[in-house]
Parts: sequence; structure tokens; C-alpha cells
Amino acid sequence: MSDLANTEGIKVFLDKERIIRFDAFAFYEIEDKYGNYAEATKAVNSVILNALNGEESEYGIKDFIDILMLGLLHEDKDVYESKDDILRSIDARNFIEISNKTVEAFDILLPLKELIKEETDESEDDESKN
Repeated sequence: MSDLANTEGIKVFLDKERIIRFDAFAFYEIEDKYGNYAEATKAVNSVILNALNGEESEYGIKDFIDILMLGLLHEDKDVYESKDDILRSIDARNFIEISNKTVEAFDILLPLKELIKEETDESEDDESKN
């Protein structure tokens, strides 16, 4: 179990030190907007690739900021009141670092997805034996 998600989240310095962590509410909102986890992952990663390589994507900086803000919402339900300060704290010098930390926090769910899949597979095996 210790290999699973760091439930403490990922520390990042924006307008102040904050923790990026995606809770159930964040994933609910992300799924509502993107349809599924894979599509949201593509949105987060494509913003980084756009910044590094100038590649075209259907997703942009707004998608990245939306996901980042959802990752901050768990610690401060009024985080959107600080959105301007948070956005002003992100610039060319720290964009890649903040992007990477957002991706890291977002990808923490991957081991959990594998555990859920394993448990689902086991319960299906048990049902097929009956």
C-alpha cells in the first residue's frame, strides 16, 4: 500500500506555498469537462508539449489552468478568489516546473487505477467460478 498515492499531494510555490492534490470533487469536475481521465491527462500533457516544442493541440493554457485550479481547490474552497494572484505567479521561468508538478499530482492516481483494476479482475474471476 505504501507505493500508492501520496495523499499529501505535491508542494508548489505559486502566490504562496500550496499543495496540488486531486480529490473526488476535482475528478468529478475533470470527468465532466473532459469525459474521462485519459482525455484530461492528454490535456495536461499537451500544454507542456506545446510550451516545449510548439506542437499544435486541441488543448491550451486554459485547460491546464482549469486542471491546476481543481488540484488546489481541496485546501482552499475559495481558491478561485486568488486565481489572479496564482496566474500572475506563473511565468516563463517557472511554467515547466509548475506543469511538471501538476502532472505529477495528477498521475498519482495511476497506481490507484491499477489497484482498482486488479480488484475488479479478481471479483470477476470469483463470479465466473460460481
